Amino acid sequence: SKGYVSLIERGKLPLSPDALAFFAGQLGRPADWFLRDPDQALRRIHLLLGRVRDNLWNQDDSRARLAMREAEQLARALADERQIAMSLEHLAHLQLALNDVATAVHEYREAAAIYARREDFEDLLRCKSALTVALVVGRSLVTARAECDAAAELCAAKAISSPAAVARLRIAAGLLALASGRAAKGRDLIADAARVMRPADAQGCGAALFILGMFEMRDCRWLPAAHHLERAVRLLSGDRARLLAAVAGQWLVEAWSALQQWDKVIS
Repeated sequence: SKGYVSLIERGKLPLSPDALAFFAGQLGRPADWFLRDPDQALRRIHLLLGRVRDNLWNQDDSRARLAMREAEQLARALADERQIAMSLEHLAHLQLALNDVATAVHEYREAAAIYARREDFEDLLRCKSALTVALVVGRSLVTARAECDAAAELCAAKAISSPAAVARLRIAAGLLALASGRAAKGRDLIADAARVMRPADAQGCGAALFILGMFEMRDCRWLPAAHHLERAVRLLSGDRARLLAAVAGQWLVEAWSALQQWDKVIS
């Protein structure tokens, strides 16, 4: 009854095991959900996400998936909706690293729905930008275009001006343009994102420059590639994977340039 629930809420009546099981069943939660410490659960999720990244780094996909499964179960049992959405968004990033595009897209959509319901518009814009990138990776370019357009409309309608959020949208739009065969447009958008991010988000700027460098390498534009990658190396000190990739890319550019000079000398 309402009176019984009220007495429990006010600490006037202890919660019996039978009542605990009843309420848990009504809410579709395990009985121990009421007894969990939210902060402890969050710390455990962050620990597991760190393990996933380490396992991916060590190419141990099976352990990465096990840690992700536990993290997802803990995340879905959280009481704070925003924390659920943020955890799902992080998990989607990692699913994308495992090349599980379908699961990543599903989790991005779940997180986006929570942000939209809560009217957390900046979080929603960030999530939609990531969703666009996942769809580009999965070659669902028509759907990616629809999501990117929706994100741009959201950004304009809600007057979102956060440099990081706006730049992420431009990176997503740039990758979509590159995947659609509009290389010049894609480069311009990503270069603009790097400029926007530079004052506020050095790591984000480095990531954008790294993407630019990789695409310049693909098109054998060695000098621009070297310029972008050299700048990325200076900015990505806190991101081990991207830093090493940028260093490797820079080394490849220098090696190729040296080979071209050697060809000129001996020819």
